[in-house]
Amino acid sequence: MIRLENVSIVFQGRPLFSDVTWQLTEGHRIGLVGVNGSGKSTLLKLITGLQEQDSGRIVRSKNFTVGYLPQELTSVSDHTVFEEALSGCGTARDLELKLKAAEDALHQSDTKSEEYSELVLEFGRLQRLFEEADGFALESKTARVLQGLAVPSEWWHSPLKQLSGGWQMRVQLAKLILSAPSLLLLDEPTNHLDVESIVWLSSFLRSYEGGLVVISHDRYFLDENIREIVEISSGKLHFYAGNFSYYVQEKEKRIELLLNAYENQQGEIARLQQFIERFRYKATKARQVQSRIKMLEKLERVEVPDSTDKIHLRLPSAPRSGRSVLEAKRLGHSYGKKRVFEDIAFNLERGDKVALVGVNGAGKTTLLKILAGVETPKHGSVQLGHNVLPAYYAQIVAEQFQLKNTVLEEMLREDTWHDETYLRTILGSFLFSGDAVYKRVSVLSGGEKSRLALAKILLRPSNLLLLDEPTNHLDMASKEILLEALLEYNGTILFIAHDRYFMDQLAQKVLELKDGKLTFYPGNYADYIRKISDPVSSPEPLSVADAPAFHKSREQKKLEAEMRGKMSRLKKEVVEPLAQLESSIHEKEEEIRDLEKTLADDKIYADKRYHEYISRYDQLKRSLENDYKCWEDLQARKLELEAL
Repeated sequence: MIRLENVSIVFQGRPLFSDVTWQLTEGHRIGLVGVNGSGKSTLLKLITGLQEQDSGRIVRSKNFTVGYLPQELTSVSDHTVFEEALSGCGTARDLELKLKAAEDALHQSDTKSEEYSELVLEFGRLQRLFEEADGFALESKTARVLQGLAVPSEWWHSPLKQLSGGWQMRVQLAKLILSAPSLLLLDEPTNHLDVESIVWLSSFLRSYEGGLVVISHDRYFLDENIREIVEISSGKLHFYAGNFSYYVQEKEKRIELLLNAYENQQGEIARLQQFIERFRYKATKARQVQSRIKMLEKLERVEVPDSTDKIHLRLPSAPRSGRSVLEAKRLGHSYGKKRVFEDIAFNLERGDKVALVGVNGAGKTTLLKILAGVETPKHGSVQLGHNVLPAYYAQIVAEQFQLKNTVLEEMLREDTWHDETYLRTILGSFLFSGDAVYKRVSVLSGGEKSRLALAKILLRPSNLLLLDEPTNHLDMASKEILLEALLEYNGTILFIAHDRYFMDQLAQKVLELKDGKLTFYPGNYADYIRKISDPVSSPEPLSVADAPAFHKSREQKKLEAEMRGKMSRLKKEVVEPLAQLESSIHEKEEEIRDLEKTLADDKIYADKRYHEYISRYDQLKRSLENDYKCWEDLQARKLELEAL
């Protein structure tokens, strides 16, 4: 058990946590959520003891063990991959090393000596303990975990330092799993995993008997693996007894109640202050004034949730492309003697939204680079259709930047025809405002680099988007905004993503790259999972001869025409009216707030326009009620259309 008691911590002069009390026990399965900068990672470090609190205390039970996976590694051992993972086996691994040392000592000692007899007894004791700890299964357990996390077996006996940062994180995760602590603390564990490895990790965690606290922007992963949400907001912890989907619903209700309570309290405060100011210097009202001053001092203020800035993303419109957008012919590629894929052929047509899936190392990024013209294939060719304007988002966004540039210079490098004011406006919509535009790209966080890469896509109109992991490092709110923009985008999209919710919502087709071959699956990601789970219905890989089949069967054309009709109806009947209505609601709410401030002033009663203000206020209130009703009706209509 670990218990935080009235813990507070100050970061850069502002309180990050205030009087936090929280008890963690074995078996708890918790998702830790909050806006960026709210202190999620700091809280995990406090629990592990890597960071000290400024006040309060943290109580840790003696035999309660904690395993922690950070977002980034600060150092790497000199072990091989297998040795590093195996070292997570803790007590059993220590016993194995002691057993080997005792065996070596036995071989070197005189069999007739008293020392030899003592060594035999010690060897027997260690062997018994080793068996009880299931020590003889250590290597097979380690191999199973490494295989589950898709670490190639040919790397197992290579130095860990030779691996990329993403693969090093996988090995650290394997080591952590093998250590079987009482409590697992995972900070964005899916960031460096492909979909298959995420599925394996979820399966492992569901059967894990210890406790779990996880920070993740993958809502599917949270829904599958946690039973409680702890939200950090305004330096406090708020508890929700359910998974992430439950939390989203309950938080909406909680915010609505809080805002109502806040508005009511603000009205009461305004009335008290108005009385105090009006009668402050009137002797006959002195007692009542003092009474109201004390009431204000004792009033426990209602706190509203943290406000959070969000990116604003609207993809620029581009000229309509021809029906055939991209055609790949007999594509083949290799690095040295290693073949990545061969004899691949497929077409993309206008309006396609296609997910490219496959295990890490299958060649997805390589294929996307070839299609974007960043890399040249060893064999075959890529032909763009009439009037096609492509845009490419790289998985490692730093590859697209000159790190010595400032944020603004990087935009100017891409766009020399707009003025600085225009570029700063775009950067502002991606949360680079004020002096932030002068930050060097080299010091940006992963999330900031992702936002800058998305901002650059807005500079040029495009009708073909090639996106490699666009959701990496984005928080859930930003992912949702990106998803909405891509759903409204009328161009063609081919994308790679590990976020299953994002794929499921966006993809209308799936291309699977496996063993150097490409297989086409109609439908979204959930349809793809159902089909690969049923070997009887699984299609054959696409070859050059099969490529025309990707031009659509009659039934497929009919289905896609229906889908386009549905999307067109959705946009015309719901999406556009909703956007206009929400804008109108916002304007009316702003005007009502301004009127309330005006009417709260005592001097307004002498104003000739007083009745005019009252009339306008009532009119806006009635109009707003009608708007809210229309908004609810449109939301219901949206759900109906999406369900068709």
